[in-house]
Amino acid sequence: MPEFQLSEWCIDSQGGTFSRDGHKVHVEPRVMDVLICLVEAGNEVVSRERLLETVWGNVVVSEEALTRCISELRTLLGDTGRQRRYIRTVPKRGYALIVAAQGF
Repeated sequence: MPEFQLSEWCIDSQGGTFSRDGHKVHVEPRVMDVLICLVEAGNEVVSRERLLETVWGNVVVSEEALTRCISELRTLLGDTGRQRRYIRTVPKRGYALIVAAQGF
């Protein structure tokens, strides 16, 4: 699954880039892995525990690492604090994508 669309964004998961309107942004591999995990779940909620296990495996990290990745994704996608268009937080449960990925 090298490329897919997320609304107006073209995501190259293997290259680690987000593109829109001729502008390309590189993201860290873990940030891309978090996005892929959310995309694979469709609109289902992905628990914080599952994200930590899937993305970091046996590496011990705090939940702050996941929070930072979600924050980076939101900033890149333009998800503002008051207007969430891509990623929603489900309190005490996890995260879910609001829009479906195309070509995934």
